[in-house]
Amino acid sequence: MDVNIPVLLCMLGCFVGVFGVEPSFDVPVINVTVREGDIAILPCSVDYLGEHKVVWTDQWSTLLTLDDRRIIDDPRISIERPYTRDWNLHIRKTAYSDRGKYTCQINTNPIKTKTVVLFVLVPSKIVNERSSQDQTVREGETVTLVCNVTGEPTPEVTWYKLPNDGLSVKERLDLDFGSKTLIGSCAYTLEQKGIGTAGEVLMIHNVSRYCDGIYECVAYNNVDPAVTRQIKVYVEFQPEVKLPNKRMGQFPGRETILDCEINAYPHGITRWQKDGRYIGQTDSDKYHVELYSGSGDSTLKTLSLRVRNVQAEDFGEYTCYAENVIGTDSEDMILYDYSQIPRHKNTTSRPVLIHPTPKIHTSMSGGIFGGQNPWSGTDVVITRGPGRNFAGTGSSNNLQREHSYGSHDSTNKAIIPGGGSEALSTNAKATKSYSYSALVYVIIGLMTSFIGIPSL
Repeated sequence: MDVNIPVLLCMLGCFVGVFGVEPSFDVPVINVTVREGDIAILPCSVDYLGEHKVVWTDQWSTLLTLDDRRIIDDPRISIERPYTRDWNLHIRKTAYSDRGKYTCQINTNPIKTKTVVLFVLVPSKIVNERSSQDQTVREGETVTLVCNVTGEPTPEVTWYKLPNDGLSVKERLDLDFGSKTLIGSCAYTLEQKGIGTAGEVLMIHNVSRYCDGIYECVAYNNVDPAVTRQIKVYVEFQPEVKLPNKRMGQFPGRETILDCEINAYPHGITRWQKDGRYIGQTDSDKYHVELYSGSGDSTLKTLSLRVRNVQAEDFGEYTCYAENVIGTDSEDMILYDYSQIPRHKNTTSRPVLIHPTPKIHTSMSGGIFGGQNPWSGTDVVITRGPGRNFAGTGSSNNLQREHSYGSHDSTNKAIIPGGGSEALSTNAKATKSYSYSALVYVIIGLMTSFIGIPSL
C-alpha cells in the first residue's frame, strides 16, 4: 500500500495543532544591532506554549527573566508582549558591555532554545588623558602628536592642518602609514599606535616656523557623530628683522616714522638704537616707540619709531634690534636730510601748437552772382598758416580764362604753399593746372565764410 508522505505529515500537524502537544519558535534565528544608548529588542515568539515556561539567559547563562517577570537586578531589562505568543526581551540604554549571545528557552524535554546575538555600535571617542596637549618645540626638533580614540567598530583618524590666518579652508594631510611625506615645507609621518587603530600618531620631522599652528584630528567609524580634537603646535625660533626701507629722507623741522618688522617666537627684547645708543623712555620728548601685533596668533610684529621735529642731529644711522631666548637679529637704516638733495630743473621748453586758420580777402565787382564775368577785377589771397600762402593776381579776365580753359597771361605770379614768392613763367599746360588749384582754394574759402563749413 502506497503512503502519501506529505498528506501524512499534514495530518500529523493538524493532530498536534488540535491537541497542542509541542510548543515551537516561529521566528528564525536573527542578529540584532543597536547603537550604544538605544533600546535593544530581542525577539522570541512561541506557538503552542501551553503550560510550559519561557526564560531568557545571557552569554554567561545568567537567568534574566522567567515568563514575564524580571529575575536579574537590572531595571533596564524587561519582557514586552505585544502579542500573546511574544516574549521579547528589552534592554534599555544599551551599553557596549551588553553585547553578546542571548538565549530564549522553553522548558520542554529536551529544552528548546533560540539564540539571538546582540551587536552594540559605539560612536568614536577621543581619550583626552591619552592624547596630546598643546606642544612647544624648537626649530629642528621632531614633534609627536597623539590622538587616542576608541569606538566600535574601530575608528579611523584623519589629520588636518588649520590655516594660521583663520580665513582659508583647512588642509587635509593625505599621508601613507610609515612613510615620510613632504607637504609644503613640513615633513610628516603617520604611525599606527594600537592594533586596528589607524593614524593615531602624527610625527612632524625637523619642524620649522612654517609648521606651527593648529592640527586637528577627526575620528569616525560610520557611527554618528564624528569627534575632533585640536592640538596647537608652537615653534620657537630666533628673531628675524626686516626693514621696509633701508634709507629714508625727511626735511628738517618735520616728523617722520621708522618701521621695522620682527618675526619671532617667543618675542623678547625689541628696541631702536640711534648711532649705537638705545632709545629709551628718557627720550620721550623726541621719540615715541610703539609695538604693533599682527592678527590672531601671528608671530609677526611691527616696531615703530616716531621722530618729532627732525633736526640735524637726528639724521644718521638707526638700528632695529630684537632678541629672545633663541638668538638675536638687527638691521640698520639711514635717515638723511632731504633738503640737501640737489634739484635738477627741467630746461625742456614746452612745445607750442599752432592751429592754422584760413583767411580770405576778396574784392569783387558786380557781386557774387552779378554780371557775366564774376571774377572780373578780383584779387584773391588764401592764407593757410605761417609759410602757407597762396596768392593769385592778374588781369581782370585771367581767372575767367583759366576757368574756361582759355589762354593765360604770362605775367601771372604765385606764392607757393610752404615757401616764399616765386615768379613763374610757364606754358599753357602748367598755367591750367595751377589755375585749377587756385580755383579750388577760392571756392573752399568762400564756402567757409558764407555757408559755415569748417576749414580743412
